[in-house]
Amino acid sequence: RGVPVGSGTGTSSAIAAALVAALVKFTGQSRAPLTAMPDDERMLVIARVLLVEQLIGALGGWQDPCVIFPGIKLLTAAPGDFLPAYRPLEVSPAARAELVRRLQLTDGCYRQPSQAAAWQFTGLWVMRLASVYEARMRTRRLVQEQIANLEGGTIERMGPVESADWLNRCAISPKATNPYIERVVELVRQALAPARVDFDASGARGGAGGCFWIDPDDVPAADFADAFDRACRTAMDECRGRIRFEGEPHLYDYAINDRGMEI
Repeated sequence: RGVPVGSGTGTSSAIAAALVAALVKFTGQSRAPLTAMPDDERMLVIARVLLVEQLIGALGGWQDPCVIFPGIKLLTAAPGDFLPAYRPLEVSPAARAELVRRLQLTDGCYRQPSQAAAWQFTGLWVMRLASVYEARMRTRRLVQEQIANLEGGTIERMGPVESADWLNRCAISPKATNPYIERVVELVRQALAPARVDFDASGARGGAGGCFWIDPDDVPAADFADAFDRACRTAMDECRGRIRFEGEPHLYDYAINDRGMEI
C-alpha cells in the first residue's frame, strides 16, 4: 500500500530529503551515487531539509530526514547541536528477522498534524516541569535498554520497553495521545488476552502510525490483524464526529532498508 499523508511514519521528511538530495545531485554539489554519498554530504542534505521544514512550519522531527542513512541506526544530538549524529547499530540477521516478526507496523487512519505535540516536546521541557523532566530521564535510560536489546539480540525484551516509552512520551507531551488510540490499544489487548501486547507510536502522536509488539508464537499475525481491524472500526464508530479519519485501518508490509534512500 501507499503511505498516506499524516501516517506518523516520517514520510514528509523522507519526500523532502529525496527532493533536496535530487537537487544537490542535479546542481553538481555531489557526484557520488546517493547510496554512496559521504556522510558530510548527507548531513548537508539533512540540514537543508530541516531548514525547509522550519520555513514552511512543518516542525518535522529532526531525526526524520536521516532516512537517507541505511539500516538500523542511533541518532543523537548534544545540547546546542543543530544536526543529529549518526551511528549504525550492529544487529545480527537473526535479531533483524525477529524484529520484523514481532513488530506490527499499523495505520489507524487518524490523520493529525504533529505540530502541537512537537511544540510540547520542546516547550514543556524548557519550562522544566518536574513530571516532564522525570519522564525524559526515564526515557534516556530506556533508550540504552533498547540499544542493548538490539545489539544483544534480545528482541523479545523490546515490547515492554516500548510500552514504558509510550507512557513517558505521553507525560512529556500530553498531546501525543488521544481517546481514539487509547481505545484501540485497549480493545486490541482485550481481544488478544491473556497474550501480552505492547504499544508505542511510530511518530510524535498516536492514532495514525502505531507500533504493536506481539509474540507470534502466542498471537498469530492473522489474529493480530483481525483484532486490530475490529478495534479500529469500533473505536472509529465511538469517536466519529469528534475525530477526523481518512482511509481504512491496515497493517504495513515493511522491511529494513539496508541501502538508504534511493531516487
